[in-house]
Amino acid sequence: MLRAAYKYGVCALTAAALFGFGWVQGAHREQIKAERFEAATTALGQAAKRHAAEITKADKLRKEKADAENKRTITSLRADVKRLRDERTRGGGLSAPAPSAESPDRICFDPAKLSGALRKFDEGILGLVEGCSEAVINLDTAKKWAQEHE
Repeated sequence: MLRAAYKYGVCALTAAALFGFGWVQGAHREQIKAERFEAATTALGQAAKRHAAEITKADKLRKEKADAENKRTITSLRADVKRLRDERTRGGGLSAPAPSAESPDRICFDPAKLSGALRKFDEGILGLVEGCSEAVINLDTAKKWAQEHE
C-alpha cells in the first residue's frame, strides 16, 4: 500500500509539475505577445508621426504659396483701384457752364457741391469694389488651397 501511495504521489507531483510548466509557458507566450503588440504599436505610432509631419510640412508650403499668390493678387487689385481713383480725379468732374448760359445762378446744381458729392460717391463705390474684390480673392485662394489639400 505504501508503494501505491508513492506511485500516486509521484503521479500527482508529475501532474503538478507539468501543470506549472504549462502555466509558466503560457504566461511567457502572453508576455511575448504583449511585447510584440507593444513593438508594433510603437512602430505604427512613429510612422503616423512621420506621416503627420510630412503632411504638416506640405500644408505649410502650400499655405505660403497661396499667401504669396493672394498678396500679389490683392496688391494688383489695389493698384488698379488707385489707378481708377487717379483717373477720376484727373478728369475734373464737371465742365464749366457754357458761355451762352444766361446766368450761372440759373444752373440747377451748385457745381462745387455736385462735384464733391460725385467724388464722395466715386470713393464709396471704389471702396466697396475694393473690399468686395479682396473678399472674393481671399475666398478663391482658400478654395484653391482646400482643393489642393484633398
